[in-house]
Amino acid sequence: EEPCYAGVPMSTIVERGYGIGDVISLLWFKRSLPRYCTQFIE
Repeated sequence: EEPCYAGVPMSTIVERGYGIGDVISLLWFKRSLPRYCTQFIE
């Protein structure tokens, strides 16, 4: 079993190069936010 954040597998997060803002959006908001939002979080 692979760990998932809001239904997104950990391997996808690593392969696509998600940043800290992307991971926080998945954990807190339970969905992917637009790039400008994740950059603001970072």
